[in-house]
This record gives sequence, C-alpha cells and structure tokens, in this order.
Amino acid sequence: MITGGTGSFGNAVLRRFLTSDIKEIRIFSRDEKKQDDMRHEYQAKFPEVSHKIKFYIGDVRDLQSVKNAMHGVDYIFHAAALKQVPSCEFFPVEAVKTNVLGTDNVLTAAIEAGVNGINGELIKLLGMPFECISVDADETTCRTNPAEAVAEISEKKARAALAARKSQDCSQDGLQPNEVIIGADTVVAYNGEILGKPLDDADAERMLIALSGNTHFVYTGVTLLYYDKAGQISQLSFAEKTEVHFADISLEDIHRYISTGNHRDKAGSYAIQDEFSVHVTGINGDYNNVVGFPVARLYKELKAILKI
Repeated sequence: MITGGTGSFGNAVLRRFLTSDIKEIRIFSRDEKKQDDMRHEYQAKFPEVSHKIKFYIGDVRDLQSVKNAMHGVDYIFHAAALKQVPSCEFFPVEAVKTNVLGTDNVLTAAIEAGVNGINGELIKLLGMPFECISVDADETTCRTNPAEAVAEISEKKARAALAARKSQDCSQDGLQPNEVIIGADTVVAYNGEILGKPLDDADAERMLIALSGNTHFVYTGVTLLYYDKAGQISQLSFAEKTEVHFADISLEDIHRYISTGNHRDKAGSYAIQDEFSVHVTGINGDYNNVVGFPVARLYKELKAILKI
C-alpha cells in the first residue's frame, strides 16, 4: 500500500513495482479526483497490469480509515505528508496532524495488521532481523495479578505464533535453529483494577477519568520460545512494570483525545507516544515498556539465549 499514492513520490513507487510480480498495489489518499485521473492514466499507459491497482479513499489523520485499508497488506510506503515549507509554516497544526499523528496512525495500523514491511518499530532497536506474524490468540485470563495476567496472555500469543509457523511447514516444530518466537501483551493497572483495551468510547472515558491526576502502572508480559541446548523447545516468560504519573486532565481534554480515535486498541485507553503525552508528568522505569515492548529487558534475555 502507498499512502499519499497520488503524489509524485507515490507515482514513482507505483511505476517501479507495477510490472513486478506483486499481485496488488493499493493507492491510499483523500483526493478522489486525483485517484480517478490516475486510474484512467494507468489504464491507458499500462493496460496489461493496471488491474493490479486498487484505490482506497481515506486520510492518514483518521486511524480507522487507515486500518480499513491495511488488511492483507504486506508492505507499505508512507508518502502522505505536507512537504512544502510555506504550507507547514502557515498551517502548523495541519502539518502536525498529517506528518506526525498521521505517521503514528500508519505505524499503529500496520503493527496491528501484522504488516511485514513497516512493523515492530521497537524491535528494530534490537538490531536483529525479525518477522512479524499476525495470529488470533485467546487474550482472556482469570488472573487478577497484572504481572501474571500479561505473562499468561503473552504465552498464548507466542504459542499461537508457533502453531501458525508449524502449519506453514517452516519446520517440524514451527521453529528454526537460532530463531526465537516472541509474544507480548500490555495492560494498565490502577487501584486494584486491570485496564485493558477499552470496549467503547464510554469505557475509554471511564478509564481516563480514573487515571487523571493519579499514578498507575503499566505491565508488559513477554514470552520467548526457543531451542535449548538439548534441542527441545523451551520457554521464558517475564513481565516488566513501569510507573506512570498523570497530571489532572479536564473532561474537555479527555473528550478531545477520544475524538481522535487514538485510544482504541490501547491498554488504559491512551498511547504515551502520541499527543496524550502532554498529560504525562513522569515515569519510573522503561519508557518503551509503556509503548508496548520492554526493549532493554528483551535485549538482555535474547543475548543470553542466542549467545551474542
């Protein structure tokens, strides 16, 4: 998929790959007229392969529209942006919405959809090759201890990925030598309650009102599946905890944040890496753990497992 695909860069990417063996190329943009012009141009110039091009109307500033177009995508070229300096100077808020928040929406949708070509931004920090696998896993648990809960769910995700690899005949056990399968899950814990992803906007409002002006904890559980010295699949599960402090948040600010849609699919109904960060007055622990992956701890465990 190419975001901002009707622009000059999007056209260049499209021409580069249109005659390749790629089965489908999606053009994602908010300009219906440019899409229609582009459709007719490529039907005339490349009649044999123009059927590969599929057009999606949407806006990178709208997370749900990005998610709707992301299903089944393997690679993404993100080109949607305000690029002209005068435009950004005259309309700085629009520049932030498109260039910063729009990029975050693309990353969020890509990670959730299991896109290969723009995924695992935190895992990239490890400097190791990786592949993301999208699986359906049971994310329910009866555990009331948040560390135990996320560790259990991360194991379910890792086991589901192992089963998926096995069904793809990657190997007899679903795992290759020197490979590690990683499953992870994140929750927020406050006042004895585990806060997962919100059920709806009302649930998100309830969570953010409760967290406003208070301190809560973010737990991320990680499970690693790997071959041990005996050639058997071993498991290591752990949970990392980070303390997060919120300022007092007005109901107006809560409603404004919920209206962006960025709270959806987020434990505790917020993402520390987006515009909600203005309400975070401090953290104690690994920042990346709040984003969703305890990179420092994971790096330490992988070094021990892989002997690097």
